Amino acid sequence: MTAQKTPRITVIGSLMTDLVISSQEFVKEGETIVGDAFHQYPGGKGANQAVTAARLGAQVTMVGKLGDDAFGRAMLAALQENQVDCSYMLRSPDVSTGVGNPQVDAQGHNRIVVVPGANMDFHPQELERLRPVVEASDVVVLQLEIPLETVYAAIDMAYECSTCVVLNPAPATALQPEIAGKVDWLIPNEHEAEVLTGIPIVDMDSAWKAAERLAAIGYRNAVITLGHQGAICYNDSGWSASVPAYPVDAVDTVAAGDSYIGAFSYGLAAGWSPERAMRYASATAAVTVTRAGAIPSLPHASEVATMLGKEGCCC
Repeated sequence: MTAQKTPRITVIGSLMTDLVISSQEFVKEGETIVGDAFHQYPGGKGANQAVTAARLGAQVTMVGKLGDDAFGRAMLAALQENQVDCSYMLRSPDVSTGVGNPQVDAQGHNRIVVVPGANMDFHPQELERLRPVVEASDVVVLQLEIPLETVYAAIDMAYECSTCVVLNPAPATALQPEIAGKVDWLIPNEHEAEVLTGIPIVDMDSAWKAAERLAAIGYRNAVITLGHQGAICYNDSGWSASVPAYPVDAVDTVAAGDSYIGAFSYGLAAGWSPERAMRYASATAAVTVTRAGAIPSLPHASEVATMLGKEGCCC
């Protein structure tokens, strides 16, 4: 029996230290409230997605830029503890490591202020040394917490290398339409999809219209995540799928979307069908929201298997 190959994933993107404040409700303008707890966690969309894929069993290389400070050293240690290859990590001696300040309310909802720091010091010319890594990868994963010109350059490189590109267009912003044909999988949430299509997503019908619009723009495959409503998939040939979310009691939704991206990318790299990858990603996100923090909340493969088993899924 031939052993299944280990999926190889390169994540190019952001690294943030999350300074998390928990409170019963969100603070209002001019108001001071007493919080319930404070925690410091390694995070950032790129790091979260990389650790998710690594914990699920992929061989992951993380590429981003850290400051030469305590937050940067702690981030590097956290990634390495999770068997993420950091040998291509960049350092910025003059700019601090990125910091995020999530506030989480009693229902697990969050609001986040981000100071990008060294993430925005990541320049396109620093990508060329990565070409052999990109060529050897099954999937390259990108987000938008680094300069857009660096994201575009990374997409171009992966396209030239015939490597599958997964783009998580977060935080929401307009994108050059020319990149659409070079992106294999676009995975926005409902707000990001609205920014890209101009279609407000208020129900499933409007979500499908936005997905069709993304195909019309030129994206070959789009998965729109819809929180507790699950996710839908649509491609430019008209194939579609809808996968529900797993019902759980949410504690903290901070890294839910990132864990979905990491798990879906793992499934693609493993050669799974899109629908199977979506179910796996949905189960991964469900486990994630039952725990606090970004990287600390991300599940291992055994925990995802347990969640799938609860629903009788043979994924």
